[in-house]
Amino acid sequence: MSDIYGTKPEATSARLKLNHFKDIYDVCKTSNLVLNFFIFTFLFWLEERFIDYKIKTAIDIAEIDFHHQVNQLEETPIIITETPSTVVGLPELHITNPVVH
Repeated sequence: MSDIYGTKPEATSARLKLNHFKDIYDVCKTSNLVLNFFIFTFLFWLEERFIDYKIKTAIDIAEIDFHHQVNQLEETPIIITETPSTVVGLPELHITNPVVH
């Protein structure tokens, strides 16, 4: 038996990327091929939007965290200490930042 795409019905749910959406499709499947086509199409569309949303959210959170870390680094002073060296005229410089380990 084939569906509207001319493939086996099991292959239709394989086109969905996330297992959660595959499970929803398997639960919602009927014996009506046209209805199955509309269910699959809606889930395929919804899955693409869901993946895009999750990616956008993850990038936005990472960007906020990055800016927070950069601002924290800019606010902390860099400490430069100069100590005498065994070489005449060439002191040892130690540059430290208390936030960076």
